Amino acid sequence: MNELVGISCLPPLQRYLELRLVNSISDYLENLLFEKILFPTDLSGYAIKSLDCIAALPGTRGIILLHVVDGTTYSKRGGTHEKEIENSRLFLEQHKKDLEALNLKVRVLVNVITSGNVSHRILEVASAEKVDLIVLGARGRSMVQGPLLGSVSSAVLHNLIIMF
Repeated sequence: MNELVGISCLPPLQRYLELRLVNSISDYLENLLFEKILFPTDLSGYAIKSLDCIAALPGTRGIILLHVVDGTTYSKRGGTHEKEIENSRLFLEQHKKDLEALNLKVRVLVNVITSGNVSHRILEVASAEKVDLIVLGARGRSMVQGPLLGSVSSAVLHNLIIMF
């Protein structure tokens, strides 16, 4: 019997179940993955534009800004990469302040590699930091051009192993 004294019992029950479903979905979305995000960047304008999107990702609480300096070759001025390292750190620190203003926890990492390649270092940091998501900027190259040009983004994607 769905009615008692002219009052329908189904709509309140249905409303209750709908609210439970909505609350369950809201709880799920609230706890959605992307708590810790790795943002490796080459400091280009294309990459930095991607930063604007990160804060809007669901559940974002922390971001690691990473720049990898390729020390496998000599710098243009010969010898060291100290100036590039310092400039990278200053650049990322400024973006760190902008993101912290949005109540995000942000860390800056500048790594120098003397062997291997940038994409492998990015994946090493992602694994060590146990990140939920890697966000890479792209220059709008096609899927065909990227791998042929040796794109770091393509190399990271190609070598990424998802572990559950």
